[in-house]
Formats: sequence, structure tokens, C-alpha cells
Amino acid sequence: LRVAMNPTAGRLEIRGFALVLSGGTEIALDADLAGATLTPLGVAAGRLTGLTLDWKADGRLMRGAMEAVGSGIDDRLSGTEAIKAARAGLQSVIDALPVEDESRHHLSRMAASLPEARGVLRLSFQSDEGIGAADLLVAGLGKSPLQDRLASLFAASRLQAVWSQGLQP
Repeated sequence: LRVAMNPTAGRLEIRGFALVLSGGTEIALDADLAGATLTPLGVAAGRLTGLTLDWKADGRLMRGAMEAVGSGIDDRLSGTEAIKAARAGLQSVIDALPVEDESRHHLSRMAASLPEARGVLRLSFQSDEGIGAADLLVAGLGKSPLQDRLASLFAASRLQAVWSQGLQP
């Protein structure tokens, strides 16, 4: 992992972040944060302008998280029903994202395979203006339709996704 300030570009650059779990899940990340500094509060104050994320999913990690999200949507749900609710919620976000149809298709294929998803998801995000914590808060609390809030959030951004299913154990 390398984290450094790029004073010429006015951004914090994170390179080579890697998380490898014993079950086979791997996450690799590079990111650029405009207006950020090398303090926890300074990082939170930054605006994400670039991101490359590779997630190698082993099919073991998401069940508990999806059950928790699904029961958060409706506290009467548990197990498979909670997972279905979480998957439906994720799909509604995917449907509302202002992305190209090919990226939407990849994200939908990945979501449909959760929580047992085995494969590699690659996300690529670029934005001249960036997206900061305040932008996320405004989008999350807004009363307009989700599609309008996400369109506003990603107006000056480009998000691409590729899902390659079929990771072998």
C-alpha cells in the first residue's frame, strides 16, 4: 500500500491497497481523492475523483451481510427472504444508476448471483469534480426519486463495471 499527497494535482493518491482473506476473497484498490489530506478527517473531507476496484468474490462472504441488509429493510425477514429483499434493493439501485447498458448488465448479473457469487467484479470510476461525503449524504437523504438523486450525484462522473463469473474454488 502506498498513500501519498500529489501536490501538483492537489490530491491524495492511494495505490496498491490489497485485502486477501483466507477463504479466497480478494480486494484490490487504487483511488484518487481531491482535497484530501493524510489525516482521518482529511481523507473524509476529500472528493473521490478516481477509483479502480477489483473484487474477487469467493462465494462465502456475502450471505451474512445480505441477511443483515434484508432484515434492515424489513425486520420481519430473515434467511432466504432477507437475502431476496437485499438483492431486490441492490437491483433497484443498479437500475437507477446512470451507467451504460453494458455496465448495468454486468452489475445485474453479479447481483443476481449473490450471495454465492463467484467471480471478479471490476469497477472503474472517473470524475473531474469528484464525489464527497456531503454529496453522498444529500443523495441519501433526498426525497426525489432514486434515479434522479443518482443522476445528480454521478452527473459529471463515469462509472463502468465488468463482472466475470465463474471463479474456481
